[in-house]
Amino acid sequence: MPDCLLWRNRPATPGENESQQALREFENFAAANGSALVIGCDRKTGDDGSARRCNSAAVVDPARGCIGFYDKMWLVPFSEFHPPGRPAFGRMAMDRYAHGTELPVFTIEVGAPRRAYRFASAICYDTCFPESFRSYMRPAAGGEAPQFFVVPACESHDRGMRLQKVLLRLAQFRAIETRRAFVRNAEGGYSGIIDGNGTLVAGPPRIDFAEPCVIGRVPLDERASPYTRWGDWLPIACTGTLLVSFAASLVRRGGG
Repeated sequence: MPDCLLWRNRPATPGENESQQALREFENFAAANGSALVIGCDRKTGDDGSARRCNSAAVVDPARGCIGFYDKMWLVPFSEFHPPGRPAFGRMAMDRYAHGTELPVFTIEVGAPRRAYRFASAICYDTCFPESFRSYMRPAAGGEAPQFFVVPACESHDRGMRLQKVLLRLAQFRAIETRRAFVRNAEGGYSGIIDGNGTLVAGPPRIDFAEPCVIGRVPLDERASPYTRWGDWLPIACTGTLLVSFAASLVRRGGG
């Protein structure tokens, strides 16, 4: 079972000297401690003509350095992007981020002896959408599903704690749907480790907005879930059963 160190930060845009230096420091830290890092960051991709700004999670392997990024797919409307055709005012008139287009599964090697583990990332609001997690659990030919999920988030802007509670419950629901553990590191929210049954097995006794930190082991779960294979099968099955029962009652009435 892997140990994960997660830190939500916003280093400078990759490609600049400050960002390259920060990334080297992360790589050196990972190598010195034998720990994989998942780091929330802003980044730009492409050249000046096709540059895209993304809300991303960088993955650093202790032996191989930075092995890739996950770009947030489900952006918050009127905050992270402006929906086409909708009126906008002031700063909202500018698109801040581009939607991610890929669902990468990362393989890290940690522990002694070294073992390989597969995980996927989601960022904050992504947790609200089951489509991505369902796709992760039904990989294309030759691919493998993740063994757990890592979710960095920033939720400190809601001091009423409504958003934090909703996203925690949704993360627990996603864990049940996929039968995979979730590791959440939420600035100003509920950080912790959720097992494949949706139980928060490791978490702080209270929310600490200054230093969200949880140390624990990820409870790996390899069970299959009917939901990830067939989607919302339960309401469909219930609806089908009702329709068949109704049709059967009409047939009986007609025969009588």
